[in-house]
Amino acid sequence: GAKKYRWFRTNSDEIAKDLEADWIEKYKPRNNVIGM
Repeated sequence: GAKKYRWFRTNSDEIAKDLEADWIEKYKPRNNVIGM
């Protein structure tokens, strides 16, 4: 669970956004990719 929200642990907004985007790419539902 903690790894899902790892971007909240950083002090840098840029790093946080980069990690969030990386997490979304890895863990977003596959059906969302098909829908897009």
